[in-house]
Amino acid sequence: MHMAVVGRSKKIGLFKLPTGKGKGNGTNSKTLIPIWKDIKVAARRVGIKDPFLLLDKASVHTSKLSKRNLDEIYGKGNWALQSPKSPDCKNCDVGLFGNASRWMSKKAASSTAEVDKEVKAWWATVEGPMLTAIDDRVLRNYDKILELKGGNFYDESTI
Repeated sequence: MHMAVVGRSKKIGLFKLPTGKGKGNGTNSKTLIPIWKDIKVAARRVGIKDPFLLLDKASVHTSKLSKRNLDEIYGKGNWALQSPKSPDCKNCDVGLFGNASRWMSKKAASSTAEVDKEVKAWWATVEGPMLTAIDDRVLRNYDKILELKGGNFYDESTI
């Protein structure tokens, strides 16, 4: 599995997540620590001085250890957990993941090596114009949410 990280019209990085079975192996709060650090370095490399992470509420993001490490690496207030009812505020959910899903469906990779190869090939197609279009969609969604005073029950095809 991979973690794609983008900023406002910027491709930050694609990070391979640890895999494995059994307690302590695979992706967990402890194995994410170096990845959080790598994301910060990669964000700074593309010109984002103070990166802000918006994460979903996966258990690996909500653990006490992850919260403590995110505070240490990014600083309190420089990361947040998205509301589970607001995927329309996160660039990855709004457009990037759908694009990746369509790519991977067409490729029909069946082995771990094939998946890795195809994810990297997809990531190479992620460019500024796509990210700008996704950013624009997120901003339209924000406007609609503000108009609805925090509601997010609307048809995105109408905005």
